[in-house]
Order: sequence, then C-alpha cells, then structure tokens
Amino acid sequence: MAREMFQIAASVYGDPEAQFQLANLYLNGTGTAKDGKQAARWFKNAADKGLRRAQAMLGNMLFKGQGVPRQAPLGLAWLTVAKEGARADEAWISDSYKNAMSQATLDERALAGKFLEDIVKPRRR
Repeated sequence: MAREMFQIAASVYGDPEAQFQLANLYLNGTGTAKDGKQAARWFKNAADKGLRRAQAMLGNMLFKGQGVPRQAPLGLAWLTVAKEGARADEAWISDSYKNAMSQATLDERALAGKFLEDIVKPRRR
C-alpha cells in the first residue's frame, strides 16, 4: 500500500520526497521486487529537484554499480553536488563523497568534473 501511495505522489504530483521514498522501496525490494533501474530512475527525478539525499543515493548507486551499470564519474559528480549542499546532520553524504573520492582514479575524477558542469548548469538558470 505504501508503494502505491508513494507511486501516486511521485508520478502525479512529482513530489521529490515521495520519489525518494519510492526509490528506496525499489532499491531494497520492500513491498515490490528489487529493481535497481527503477530505484535509480526515481532517485534521479528527486535529485533533479535538489533533494540532497536522492543526489547522494543516486551517486552511490552509479559509483558502485549497485543495481545499475557502474558509471563512476557520473556517480562522483552527483556525490559532489550532494556534498556541496549537505547539512551538518547529513554527515553520511560527506562520508560517501570522501569514500568515493578515495577510490576514484584520476581519469574518473576528471570526467566527473565535466559531468558536474552538465548537472549544475541547468540549476543556474
């Protein structure tokens, strides 16, 4: 039932918190089958609306290849966006960013910078 309610709020109303919660349900397989692609899709929708937790979760999924093909530079870019806006009580976001940076190659970091420009550019308009 929760999935259905989040689905309506996420799809019909475009609510980023509902999109985030729906993504978590798909990621964990709670009340539905595990589906990394659907989780990433809903995290991306919420991330595009500026929800930091969704940006960080999407970044982690992409960086690690969790339920989706690994795209480390794009994941690192999303983690960077999330870290820049994270509040003090969201230390896990900064920790995720630091962990990814410590594992990323120089090439992945450089490409992440290019992806970061594409992510941030639409937000500046």
